Amino acid sequence: MAPTTQPAVTRVGELGLRPVVSVTPATALDQAARVMRAHDVSSLVVGEHGGPVSIVTERDLTRAVAQGLQPGAAVATIASPSPQTVSPDTPVTEVATTMLRDGLRHLVVARGDRVEGV
Repeated sequence: MAPTTQPAVTRVGELGLRPVVSVTPATALDQAARVMRAHDVSSLVVGEHGGPVSIVTERDLTRAVAQGLQPGAAVATIASPSPQTVSPDTPVTEVATTMLRDGLRHLVVARGDRVEGV
């Protein structure tokens, strides 16, 4: 019997994206770090339901600590506004090329106004 093969993943939405982990803009930096740790993620989507989103990463948090920001400062003060987004229908090769070319570690995957993953 011939081995069965899985079809190649061609679109970013086929990657089995993890559920989005998000916080509000008013969330304190130390709380955001705890949320990242609890969910074992390296970025959080920052926003209110139905509103614009930004993104905060571990790198953003370490930079904030190094700059002396207080742990209670709002995550919105360091979040990257208008993060680069891609559609779930975007080819994986295009996403990889964009990330390598632009030096990105995270892209927000969204369909319209609905964030589906990072």
